[in-house]
Amino acid sequence: MAPTFVHGKGTVFSITSATGGTIVLSSGMSESELCRTVALADVTNYGSADMEYIPGLKDGVFTFSGHFSSTHAPKLSAALGHLTGTNVDYSPLSTAAGFPHIQFLGFLQELTIGSPVADKVSVSGKIQKSGVLTSTTHA
Repeated sequence: MAPTFVHGKGTVFSITSATGGTIVLSSGMSESELCRTVALADVTNYGSADMEYIPGLKDGVFTFSGHFSSTHAPKLSAALGHLTGTNVDYSPLSTAAGFPHIQFLGFLQELTIGSPVADKVSVSGKIQKSGVLTSTTHA
């Protein structure tokens, strides 16, 4: 069966603000990425010819970038380093039934605002996942 490809224009993601409200960021962003990793523990023994590993703890980083919005700016600034973190709700394809729905708690670790002289003001951020990531599908 041939794969079915999906355009990224249907991506939707939001975070909770430091005051508990929801910030829907997908309307102003043009790129997002969830990178999941697993730490590997070295279990190589004396006499081994090659390295050997076992999988350990899972981790993840969510990055986003796009167009700066004065509406989002104060809310993102308040979320930066907030002690209770922020809930991330990420639908990388669409919110249509059957498509992936990913949720996790994270900490906004980086927030960058760029102001090039000949282009739009941009914003980008990095959210470090903390704890369990839940991956389901939209109903």
